[in-house]
Amino acid sequence: MQPSFAGESATCGSGGRLIGFTGKRTTLAAKLTSPVAVGDRVLRVDSTSGFAVGRRLVLFEPSPVSDGSPFDYAAAGVVQDPGTGRDERHRWDASQIVAVDSTAKTVTLKDALSQSFSTAVPLVWLEKGNGNGLESMTVQGRSASETTHYRLVDLNHQGGFRMAEVQGRWANRNYVRANGYDISVVGFRGPLGDPGGTDGTCKYKFSVWRSANFTFVNGVMGEQTHSQNTSFITTQRAQRTLVRNSVFHGNRTYAFNEHGLGSRHYVFENNYVAVGALAKAGVFVGNSSWGFSGAGIIRNNTFSGNSRDIAMQENGYEIRILDNTMRGTIDRVVTGYGWGAPFTAPALHGSLRWTISGNRIEGAKKDGIVLGEATSPWYPYGGVKDLVITGNHLDVPGTAIHLAGTSTTTNRLQVSNNTGTNRYLKPPLTTGSLWTGNADNITYGSPTAVPWTQPYFP
Repeated sequence: MQPSFAGESATCGSGGRLIGFTGKRTTLAAKLTSPVAVGDRVLRVDSTSGFAVGRRLVLFEPSPVSDGSPFDYAAAGVVQDPGTGRDERHRWDASQIVAVDSTAKTVTLKDALSQSFSTAVPLVWLEKGNGNGLESMTVQGRSASETTHYRLVDLNHQGGFRMAEVQGRWANRNYVRANGYDISVVGFRGPLGDPGGTDGTCKYKFSVWRSANFTFVNGVMGEQTHSQNTSFITTQRAQRTLVRNSVFHGNRTYAFNEHGLGSRHYVFENNYVAVGALAKAGVFVGNSSWGFSGAGIIRNNTFSGNSRDIAMQENGYEIRILDNTMRGTIDRVVTGYGWGAPFTAPALHGSLRWTISGNRIEGAKKDGIVLGEATSPWYPYGGVKDLVITGNHLDVPGTAIHLAGTSTTTNRLQVSNNTGTNRYLKPPLTTGSLWTGNADNITYGSPTAVPWTQPYFP
């Protein structure tokens, strides 16, 4: 499919759409009788009328601020507490009904919800827009020299959508914008650099927006020979995103970005990431304008020749970086920093709750793991807390591990059994830091003699 018309002239416009799927949402009369907490799967309602097994349910409870800065949300009293993971800025989630109990007046969902909701949240189901799909085709802009902007495929309020063996090119803006529940993209090809795809903003090739259970698997994005792309996959207000077994080549920004707007519980695994020297990072978490994000798992990927492999802004919380191979990184392999916001308890300022384990860093050009050196433009905090860095092999010419800050601002650490080069920087040790026995040796310390009593951070 190819248009005969020019696309949108504005980089962030909504025109230039080639294929659109638009569903219909219907609000049920039923109301919640008790609020929903993160992790809940059972809704308690005043009536089960209108609920049915198999229906896709959407919960959206907007805050008084939309797309504001962390200061704007704080002024409006909206909870954004990266020290504990509480984030009520963008409360959107969706799931599928698997059971209805009319006697107990409960509705059971397939997925554990990633957001909390009050009893005032509307209960909306996708009445139309279920089971659509698109396969075995190429969708492209007008020509290889086209500089106007297209959104090739626009998915709105879709449930159970399937896209398979589709190629996109010459969009300059979006290959796909996805909104809905259970949207799967298999075997997508987006190899070509767009001639107008690197100027301005909003150039997300896949914009995953208010989507739950979005899956991208077996895709190939970009080529080794150019970097005329920005942002292959960007999630905003998206829950439970899975990116697996895909290849990402040249880019100006990143292969995958959780864009700091309330998304949670993503998994990025088994991918090959070689976006190159011009990109900000292979995986980029958080946003300098909109604040923090999390939680997520980045595991078993191969990163090759990137400026930075994983970069995290604004205190991305509960990130697990596990069993990755990082080769030839130009600047820093992993970098990030924490917050010191007034709505977070002072004891939890800088609390990251990150685990960096089992990674193999080979042939890096500069530094390895550098945390806490930069500070947030919103709520600066000069240090990091609550970290496990263990079992990594670090082959770097510069600093293998650098945790900035002081003994007060940087503590509650477990750094042990890392091998390779032995140059590292740390603040002075204090009681309770748990960075024990760190002699300048092949390994940076032994496991703490007093293990933490719970598998998660307080």
